[in-house]
Amino acid sequence: AAHRQSAQPSVPNAKRVRWFRAPHAKMSPAMRTVITRHAFTHVLTDCYANDPWISDADFISKTMLDYARDGGIAVIHMPEHGFRDYNLRALRQFLEGLSERGLSAVSLSSLHADAVRVPRSTPASPEPERRAELQRLVVEGGVE
Repeated sequence: AAHRQSAQPSVPNAKRVRWFRAPHAKMSPAMRTVITRHAFTHVLTDCYANDPWISDADFISKTMLDYARDGGIAVIHMPEHGFRDYNLRALRQFLEGLSERGLSAVSLSSLHADAVRVPRSTPASPEPERRAELQRLVVEGGVE
């Protein structure tokens, strides 16, 4: 998740949320049954560059940076020695690009904690759009 973290403390006694992302965002009835039984929350992303099939690190990082925004959910697959090595470079470039924009990578749980910590907005509040975006992200999700 890309985010400008707030300086507010964490929510006391907050229930830990367990996250799940269905492969290709395709949730089968069997998957839904299992994640519901085990109290997982299904999450989606809004910042992705199809890195399992595209091995160009520059393309991956640039595409992800084009989609990245405060509160967004990014996914890049874990590089391993001899497998998706290019993602290590893409990840470095992506993180550097976020930093240049004043954003940083945070866990989905951290983003969620910030979303539930945001006070309810009043009509005169300057933050109703921000609150709506955070609420949407909690519903649509992301990965940790």
